[in-house]
Amino acid sequence: MNGPPVRGAWWGNLNRPAVALLAIHLLLVFPFFLPSLREINLWDEAAYISAGRRLVEGQIPTLADSPLAAGLYAISYLVFQGSPFWLILSCWWGRLVAFLLVWVSARRVGLSLERFFPALWLPGMLMVVPLGLEILTFPSDPLFAGLAGLSLAEMIRFTSSPDSRHLTRASAWVGAATLARNDGLVLFVILLVAALLLSPAAGRLRAALRAALPFLAIVGGYVLFSGVARGEFSTGVAERTYENFESGQQVVFTGSGEVNPVFESRAEAQRLFGTAEQNRSSVWNAIRRNPTAYRARLVAVLPSLPDTLLRAYGIRFAPVILLLAARGIFELWRRRELRLLGLLALWPAHLLTGFVITLFRPGHLQFAFPVVFSLAAIGLAAALARLAEGRERWAWTMGLGGLVLYGLAGEKLAIYYGAVVLGAGMWIAVWLMRRLPSQPTSRVAASMVLLGAALVVHGNYPSPRIPRLGVIAEERALEYMTQTLPSQSLVAAGSPGVVWAAGMTYAGLAATDIPLDSTPVEFLNWMRDSGFRAVYVDASLSAENPKVWELISNRIDHGLVRGFLAEEGDIQVLLVEIGSDG
Repeated sequence: MNGPPVRGAWWGNLNRPAVALLAIHLLLVFPFFLPSLREINLWDEAAYISAGRRLVEGQIPTLADSPLAAGLYAISYLVFQGSPFWLILSCWWGRLVAFLLVWVSARRVGLSLERFFPALWLPGMLMVVPLGLEILTFPSDPLFAGLAGLSLAEMIRFTSSPDSRHLTRASAWVGAATLARNDGLVLFVILLVAALLLSPAAGRLRAALRAALPFLAIVGGYVLFSGVARGEFSTGVAERTYENFESGQQVVFTGSGEVNPVFESRAEAQRLFGTAEQNRSSVWNAIRRNPTAYRARLVAVLPSLPDTLLRAYGIRFAPVILLLAARGIFELWRRRELRLLGLLALWPAHLLTGFVITLFRPGHLQFAFPVVFSLAAIGLAAALARLAEGRERWAWTMGLGGLVLYGLAGEKLAIYYGAVVLGAGMWIAVWLMRRLPSQPTSRVAASMVLLGAALVVHGNYPSPRIPRLGVIAEERALEYMTQTLPSQSLVAAGSPGVVWAAGMTYAGLAATDIPLDSTPVEFLNWMRDSGFRAVYVDASLSAENPKVWELISNRIDHGLVRGFLAEEGDIQVLLVEIGSDG
């Protein structure tokens, strides 16, 4: 499966099968790297891309604001800043780089576990499980997950090798991951604990230093640099964590439906727990203020986790992957690989911080993909070997059969479909392994059958297309704003992406401090007094904030002039007339 290495491969240990698999993967998903403005995440993804522009303009991000992502997009902004579509082009660049990082990370973890299964199984899983693309729309997620995976690969090697250089490299990768997401701060503690547990007593001080110093140099160096550049040394971590804690109120609060539910839930959290200022941005202070309300959130978040896990790894794949991962845990226990088993169990423990803020989205659970895929691959290799020996037939028949029956009984046809096709692939792979005399040949044949089965379960990939900028309504509205309004004009909108792409200043109408109790005339005068030059209208305003849209639409042609109109009014740019309507 591995073949001779390609000379000069920049990430090392790359071979021709790996190059071929990567090329096929890129061809299958390449349209995803070329989204239109409509297909970009106009909240998080646009925010990280815009941070790159602000970095070029001299605004240094805090540690909490993902300086690594800002640096990535600063590079693209330097190249594309002359184009009105710089944000879209930067998105293309960022998605491709993040994808390659995640792919290389999976490859490196696979190589570190090559004694259990072919190294290409992990990037092969990445090729067919949906998270390989979904994770890219939140740029800090793939940067963190990819770098954390590179660190895990070094720690896996450390479980079977006393070379402390693995700890040095693992620490450096966690430091870089922390510049992508604050989760790295917790992962650093996990790294230290793992380094101490995996080291002999006499070498624990040396191991601790090896595991700590590179991280402290990277993260501490950035905090020092940004503090000097900005004139204050706040990392922003406490403030960002508290903001996420407020957003976590969504688990028990659905809102009125009049404005964006995220902002409504934050307002409800402030009512129950107090404001960030009152609690000094401390989640613990907020919880102590109202432990009953916090317990209600905990009780509500637990039942939602299985569904979130299924969405994170794809409902067609997740049940089989988790079944294989359970088999992988048993195999490590059976082989007394307790050091490796302990590391893989400890590594994703940073996800437990989600219970503090009671906020889990699928992307959070995808951070653990190197561990989940590794255990599943170990389990799959062990299951195929035992089945080829005539063992475990009843166990796998009952396990996969149970998933099939559950899918039918619960009308979850995706689970049924995935279990049937992947189960059939396993049995065909076993049949080939028993009839092909050469072990390398049989492993290659089995791998190809399993990949084919997984591709069938995956379904269609994005259709090939040639991107054309400036065609869809959102991109034409962007051009209209850049040609009509002075740069950095204050533009109100339901979401910020298009406004930022046009080089304007975003004024959020999906917020809790908007005067919703005003009359349409009062609301128009409030916009004038606030300095708004225009309103950008799309579904994030008209559909997600109906109360705000009602106030605005009432004044169209009476203080608000349609400067741009497309798709029967779904996309508009309304210019705010200077004056007063009484």
